[in-house]
Amino acid sequence: MSLWKVLLLLVVLGFGVLLFLKAQPPAPPGQAQAASGTITILVDGKAVATGGVINLKAGNGVVATATPNLAINGTDIEFDSSTAFLATIDQVHSNLNFCHSSNGTPSLTCDLPSRALPAYLPGAVFLVLSDTSCVPCSLNISTLGVRGVKQADGTTDAALAGGQPRFVWYDGVVFRLV
Repeated sequence: MSLWKVLLLLVVLGFGVLLFLKAQPPAPPGQAQAASGTITILVDGKAVATGGVINLKAGNGVVATATPNLAINGTDIEFDSSTAFLATIDQVHSNLNFCHSSNGTPSLTCDLPSRALPAYLPGAVFLVLSDTSCVPCSLNISTLGVRGVKQADGTTDAALAGGQPRFVWYDGVVFRLV
């Protein structure tokens, strides 16, 4: 078969496919349109998958938006974080976990600057500033209960110097110095 016949056949077939796709009735409101063609999924301009129907689900902390893109005769899907669920850089760097105890005793107590701590969770890290030196020391954040402050080994009593901030992390039982 000659080249011009192949090209003509491809044009006719392509036109037939377009007519067939345009002839599909619209989906009822709230339902997905059943695709009879193939959709190519691009990520940063590179094809990553194909399929008939694509259902994008944003999930917690993620916002998805779809915008027509006439340059590619398609749609751009953008994902972004929602600051209602995920902390912004300004929030992370605004001393959210700073604990300043100024009661003058080895039983350190504090409230966090921006919110009450809902629970002690293993792995949580705090920057503790005491106004007094102590050995042994205990810590009570947001009145969740007194917990001991220990050295990194989790058993030896920690020594805190007044006016010197120290990082501690909660191991599920006690606060340990970092």
